[in-house]
Amino acid sequence: MGLFSWGKDKTRKASIGLIAIGSGGVEVAVVASGGQIIFSAGKDYIKTAGDNVAKFSSTISQTLNNVLSELQKSPIVKPIEYHCILPAPLFLNTIRELEIKKNQPFIIEQKMIDHLLAESVVNFMAEKEIVSSGLVDDKNRLIENDIYQTELNGYRQTNILGQKVKELKLLQGLSYGSDQILKSFEETIVATTHAKKIHFHTFPSTIFKAVDALVGAERDDYLVIDAGGEFTDIVVVHDRAPVTHFSFPYGLNSLGRNLAEQTKTSPTEAISTLKLYFQNKLTNEARDSFQKVLAGERQKWLDYFNKAFSAIAEETFIFPQVYLLGDDLSVFFVRDFLNDPSLRQLVLNKNEFHLSTIDSHLKSSSKKITMFNGRSSFIDLVAPIFSPLN
Repeated sequence: MGLFSWGKDKTRKASIGLIAIGSGGVEVAVVASGGQIIFSAGKDYIKTAGDNVAKFSSTISQTLNNVLSELQKSPIVKPIEYHCILPAPLFLNTIRELEIKKNQPFIIEQKMIDHLLAESVVNFMAEKEIVSSGLVDDKNRLIENDIYQTELNGYRQTNILGQKVKELKLLQGLSYGSDQILKSFEETIVATTHAKKIHFHTFPSTIFKAVDALVGAERDDYLVIDAGGEFTDIVVVHDRAPVTHFSFPYGLNSLGRNLAEQTKTSPTEAISTLKLYFQNKLTNEARDSFQKVLAGERQKWLDYFNKAFSAIAEETFIFPQVYLLGDDLSVFFVRDFLNDPSLRQLVLNKNEFHLSTIDSHLKSSSKKITMFNGRSSFIDLVAPIFSPLN
């Protein structure tokens, strides 16, 4: 593995396939050189994501097959290589700090880095229990093995090969998932597309790389929050490295179902009313009535959020800068819920959150080039980091 190996593959390709598996559905895109999205299609799950990972993965495979079938009907040239992004709870991940420290100066070589990383992977995989204990004869499979930071003699640097130092530190990002589940996804993709190569990635790692490419050195410390599906995902970035990730089972889909139950309507009607509420288009009477119901759901979400923040605070600070990912409605509800005064007690220096949307950054960025948008801002965001070389 080379340093910062999550950079682009140097092999020239016409296009690559991008599969974003979320907690609420699957989206497939075809990305050409320069990050141009030349095809995009998606489908929500018929059944909701639950605690049973095996059932969830089966639902994913069925939905994935349906969406990939739509791609095969398209007249575009089909990719032979696919990058598949996995949601929680289909992976476990961690950050490890690796160090070489000697009394005498030594020269950093690639084989030294490779050995250090490989040894860490062996130890990491040996320590971990089977991620999907309900599957018979399953085993763990390594998904990601990235270097996020390098320090020489206590100073952060990127070009380290050939340098003469006494101390080397690496921040390594590792993730793993169920071998059986990943194989089932591979079989679905190959059967539908005849793909030659399939690479798996996790949501936290992918979102960090994409946001880092978008905002660059502008921000070192921030949160990314995505609540557009069944779950709310929080990615914490500190010193330009994804230090931790937390996920809890309450996203926009959950909110819609709960509101429907409280108001005795359908989830579709409840979501429509929620949209009108945030657009200030309800009558005063309807708004007051809906606000009381929403207050109860806000508290449920905040209870989850506070637990997540407590877990995050054990590892790092809670930073005020927040990037919101998702469609307009999921951004509206998260923005509204995050205005709760109680959350300021948890934020670094008790600051208010500084909220901005990924969508607004994409629209203002000169780096964003696309023929048309994906179904979600997530696809628009990550497409450039997976695009083939020009």
